[in-house]
Amino acid sequence: MPDDLELAFRMVDAADAVTETAWVSGGMTASLKSDGSPVTEADVAAERAMLAVVLIPSMAVGQTAGRDVIDALLKRSETGPRVAQQPAPKTGPAAAPPVTTEVEAPKDPREGDPAYEQAQRLMDWFCKRVGVRSLSDEQYTAIVRGLSREIAVYRGVRAEGFDSHMTSRTSDALGIDMVITDAKTGKYVNIDCKAPSAYRHRVYDLLREGRLTEEEVTAAEMLGYIGEMNGHGSERTEVIVWRIEKERYGEIAAFSFPDTAALGQTIRAILNTYGVK
Repeated sequence: MPDDLELAFRMVDAADAVTETAWVSGGMTASLKSDGSPVTEADVAAERAMLAVVLIPSMAVGQTAGRDVIDALLKRSETGPRVAQQPAPKTGPAAAPPVTTEVEAPKDPREGDPAYEQAQRLMDWFCKRVGVRSLSDEQYTAIVRGLSREIAVYRGVRAEGFDSHMTSRTSDALGIDMVITDAKTGKYVNIDCKAPSAYRHRVYDLLREGRLTEEEVTAAEMLGYIGEMNGHGSERTEVIVWRIEKERYGEIAAFSFPDTAALGQTIRAILNTYGVK
């Protein structure tokens, strides 16, 4: 089969994997692109899945076959799924969140959320019980931000029908927060959840270390996830660094996302690209 045709089939398969569960009988909601035309969250997820096939070397059929597709998709993305800050017209039961690459300062997770306040009281009680000094407010807030992100992803992907489990300290040392598995296909991925700023810092560290190419950095910025190899020798394993951004997945409250649909679409694309059995 010619390289271009094989690449096209793989792109179609990738898009199908993330859109087959996106469409609902009540219709879809849309946000506005910069040219004023509507785009659904499923459209964005499908384009990201296709980009993953052609931008990530391990998925590409060949540089010659993929280069024209890369150029076309990158050009399209300039006026494509990047959403202008305009009111979103409703065409279905729930509005899709806008897609943007802007990074905002995180909200203090303790503000007005009883779940966080209860967790802090329990932490203080436990520290007193075992006779150690409790965490400062700054330490607690930093820890909770990281853990709330991981817990929200864990709960969100399980709500979308995937198996997920948190890892041991040994796996955590390799940068693995959790392992997510698609029971239907048997494929799994190791996930490292990152805030937008930490994700960007990690991506450019990998570039400076020579572990990512410029093209892979472009893919990482556009897709919001990228694979890296961690560990040494027999412990060497692939970890998917995943950017968890509120603009795409919503604000985390009580260790949960308000809607898990976008999270489900992204993990389907990740599993399709990187999943192993």
